[in-house]
Amino acid sequence: MKLPRSILIKGSNWKVRRRKHLDLDGQECYGLCDYSERTIWVQSGLDKELETLVFIHELIHASVHELHLDLDGVTDEILADGLSAIL
Repeated sequence: MKLPRSILIKGSNWKVRRRKHLDLDGQECYGLCDYSERTIWVQSGLDKELETLVFIHELIHASVHELHLDLDGVTDEILADGLSAIL
């Protein structure tokens, strides 16, 4: 799957970008969702299958945010992991 440059989520335009190195609170990660900038970040250099999985995972996080679902971090992560694994 070729990643889009942007995606519309519930009326909000989200950018999709790649970066060589990503970390969240000092932990290296494959993808990030920047809610304030409405940007989905995917680590560059991943194989296509993993890149797609990471993008879908982050897309789910962005969708939960845009739907204003008040999920705790653990539930949000379980949802993103579970749905991205079946899509």
